[in-house]
Amino acid sequence: MSDQMRSLCQNDVGKDQVFKGEYRVISGRINDLEWDGESKRIIAVGDGREKFEHAFMMDSGSSTGEISGHAKVINAVSIRHQRPFRGATSGNGNVHKFVQDLRYAPSGEHFTSVGSDSKVFLYDGKTGETISEFTDNPHKGGITACSSSADCTVKLWDVETHKAMITWSLDSGVNNQQVGNVWTREADIGLQKSITAVAPSSTGTFLAGTADGRMVEYTAASCHIVVGLAAGSSGMVFSAGYDDRVREIGAGRPSASFSDASIATASQPKRGRHIVVESGGGVEAIRNNRKVAHLPATNFTPSTVGMSAGGKLVAIGGEDHKVRLYEWSGTAFTEAGLLEGNKACN
Repeated sequence: MSDQMRSLCQNDVGKDQVFKGEYRVISGRINDLEWDGESKRIIAVGDGREKFEHAFMMDSGSSTGEISGHAKVINAVSIRHQRPFRGATSGNGNVHKFVQDLRYAPSGEHFTSVGSDSKVFLYDGKTGETISEFTDNPHKGGITACSSSADCTVKLWDVETHKAMITWSLDSGVNNQQVGNVWTREADIGLQKSITAVAPSSTGTFLAGTADGRMVEYTAASCHIVVGLAAGSSGMVFSAGYDDRVREIGAGRPSASFSDASIATASQPKRGRHIVVESGGGVEAIRNNRKVAHLPATNFTPSTVGMSAGGKLVAIGGEDHKVRLYEWSGTAFTEAGLLEGNKACN
């Protein structure tokens, strides 16, 4: 981040942001910033020449206090959200070899610091006195955020016992090194990408497939981009994705999940209804996690497909703006009719 900071005000999600101000806070790079509990004050810290921090009012940019004691670059800052306000900052050469992050607890009673030396320290939120170092089941790599590490783990700590309650391991390798996290007060953050398909389950809930490849009911399961979902008569839900496969999902159970098996389609599927999936090469019928029939499209490109409620008739919409009707016997397609002249049929 540059030495200038811009302040934006946004009243409603999805509407234009209103530019509020631009302030030159220090003479070098800004490493971190934090709002106070009233959303009126900001502390910005970083790599300056004469000073390494600046506390100022959001609406005017005027100074609202000073932080002393630092003679080198400041890496992180956190503010106690309860009065009396307190600001904690971290640099190098204190209790850590290289401090990466520090965070206040929502209650304001404590704050923690983490560093490249894999250590976690707990402090009194009002006085700043060191309470303890967390040594139970420590991280094995440098900690970049409270408490995410280059050892590809994230840990949840108990402040009272100073012990690690939960450790999440996220595979291995450089691409899985954890460099940040966020704590949400809700059960989960929710969907982060647009929903591309939905389908009801037999329990009255529904599943949603999203553009980032997530299948969500009570829990989430991951695959490639989901382009179609449909409920089967047995309570199973079928999904079609950009990995050119159709999968079964055990909806309605306490933990919905993909079945072990999946069915490869002839080409990339676009949408699914019941057990009929259309792809660029034609239409395929699937039953009990097995492909039972294939209808090649030799003179048109399918763009959508639907099956009647009784399961006896299949309609295929093509990119040529025509709808082709087929009788479905359970094992084979039989041509039944052609609807044309509808320019909105795609």
